[in-house]
Amino acid sequence: MPHTDMEPQFAPTAAGLDESSIGDAPAFIDASAPRRHRPITKWSVLALIVMVSGTALTLGLDQAWLHTWSESGRKFPIGQRSTIQLPPGESLVWYESPYRVPVADVTLYMVDPNGDRITPAHPSGDISYTLMLGGMSGRALWKMNVPRAGTYEFTCFNHNFASDSQIPVEDRVVFLKTPDTLAEANLFRKFIQITGATASITLVIVFYVLHGLALRRLRLRAEAGET
Repeated sequence: MPHTDMEPQFAPTAAGLDESSIGDAPAFIDASAPRRHRPITKWSVLALIVMVSGTALTLGLDQAWLHTWSESGRKFPIGQRSTIQLPPGESLVWYESPYRVPVADVTLYMVDPNGDRITPAHPSGDISYTLMLGGMSGRALWKMNVPRAGTYEFTCFNHNFASDSQIPVEDRVVFLKTPDTLAEANLFRKFIQITGATASITLVIVFYVLHGLALRRLRLRAEAGET
């Protein structure tokens, strides 16, 4: 049969290849060959433990401080007439609840020691917090500016409910938190967060330096054994 250009071209067999062509052939990876893993030392394990436990400890201390601050102050039930001894000066009054903190439709009816009504102002912005553990939330709804110390009478009304009996018993109005503002409380939280992060990162770096030194010693021992 005469040869045509459409005739299939067959690749040369292995017997027809010279050594130079075999040497130029691409190398194939043996999938069955064992993979080399970076050695693990006690220092790398300690670094991982510090990273995880340091993060958890910092978060725990942060929330513990916020919970301690949320429990500070004088607490009173919603819808009940109460009295409180207030010092002169500015302070925030908080509405706290484990369910839902209202944004509006809450009234603080208050009279001074002379029986004159006081109308508390509202903060210029939203000042609120929520605990990750326990679910308690709070919002500063009023800003007091007490002219003189004395016993003040007040009642907090939540108009988001049809009747006071529907208001959760855990809801409360809180005076005289320590510190008074959330910004001051957050300053200590930032101190906890920065200190915890700095300590954890420093220890992780130290442990990884020791990990690198341990690997170097192992490598030198292996090279000395080969010679």
